[in-house]
Amino acid sequence: MFTKKYLLTILTITYCILPVCADDDKQVRSWKSRIESGQYAGIEKEIESAKKDANDKNDLVRVSALEELQDQIKRGKAAASGAKIDNATTLDDAVKMQMAMLQSMAEKFARQHHGKYPIVLDEQFKGYFPMITFNKSNSTAPFFNPFTKKQEWFGVKPIDSIDKAADNQNLLKGQIVYCPVKQGTAYAIIGGAHDGKLLRDKSGQTLIMTKK
Repeated sequence: MFTKKYLLTILTITYCILPVCADDDKQVRSWKSRIESGQYAGIEKEIESAKKDANDKNDLVRVSALEELQDQIKRGKAAASGAKIDNATTLDDAVKMQMAMLQSMAEKFARQHHGKYPIVLDEQFKGYFPMITFNKSNSTAPFFNPFTKKQEWFGVKPIDSIDKAADNQNLLKGQIVYCPVKQGTAYAIIGGAHDGKLLRDKSGQTLIMTKK
């Protein structure tokens, strides 16, 4: 399974979540403003500390916002040094980060429903996700497709077994699909990569996130 600590994201987020602490929102905006003006000194450690705290609280949405700031710094430094940035890989990593958020919410749902995972994307399951606005969008769907630049929900496709998750799947770039198994006894999560194929892990195998 894919672990959080290896995830990066390039989501351009106006960090607006309900409910969320106003001071946290102001802090992220302040850091973003300083980064955009090229003022990196003194804030990298602050952001890393804030990200560790968000990780400890399992606040994956805030983690993604902070990772975006870190990535902005990385891109800024790379551009200044003339280094080439592998944008395709970074976009794929953004999708993986959101797959991990979906996995976290599915696990939370199961803990509150006697070990049964959700089998449909209904209002009950949607209620587990934070209400988010990216780039002042009118949509509150919690997923942001880095390839289309649009907010969207994940797809749902029931399967008979986890090893069937990658069969006959043609996903669009950035598309995420949640596959419930046998009425919620398990699940598989897959995503579309920059090349039109399913996302792969470091070993080159299809990336399938499943029950912990």
